[in-house]
Amino acid sequence: MVAWATPRRALIPIAANVTVALSAIAFRQVGYWKDTETLFTHAIAVTPPNALAEYSLGQTLELTKPNAAVGHLRRGIELVDQMPGADPKWHAQVYVGLGTAILMRARPLPIGPQRTAEIDDAIAQFRRALAIDPDAPHAKNNIALAQQWLSARETPPRSPGSPAAPPRR
Repeated sequence: MVAWATPRRALIPIAANVTVALSAIAFRQVGYWKDTETLFTHAIAVTPPNALAEYSLGQTLELTKPNAAVGHLRRGIELVDQMPGADPKWHAQVYVGLGTAILMRARPLPIGPQRTAEIDDAIAQFRRALAIDPDAPHAKNNIALAQQWLSARETPPRSPGSPAAPPRR
C-alpha cells in the first residue's frame, strides 16, 4: 500500500483555492435564480427538451408577455404529448395556461374579428383542458369570462376587481 504524504501546510492553500473557485461558480449560478423568467429560460437553454420548464416559463409570462407565453406553452404541449403516461391533470393545466395566455393576448385588441378569433381560440384551449380533465381548475370559469368578453360591447375593464378581470391561472 502506497501512502501519500501531503504536508498539512499544503492542504490549507489547496482548500482555500477550492473554496474560492466554488464560490465563484455559486455566485454565477445564483444569477439564474434572479427571477422565475430567468430561471426557466436558463433551464430551457441547458437541458434537453423539457416540458415542465416550457410550461413554467409560459405560466410566468402569460399575463405580462402573452405572445412569448403562447410559444412556450405550445412547446410544452408538444412535449407532453410525446410523454407516455403524462399526468392528465398536469396535461390539462398546460391547456388552461395556453388558453389564459391567448385570452390575455386578445384583451388589448379592439372589438372585431381578430379579437373574436383569439377569444374563440382561448375557449377551444379551455375545452381541450376539460376534455382531458373535466375538473381542470379554472377552465370553466375562464370559458365563462371569455364568453362575457365576446358579448361585451366595449373593451373589458382593466381594474382587477371587475367582472372582466384577467382569468385565473
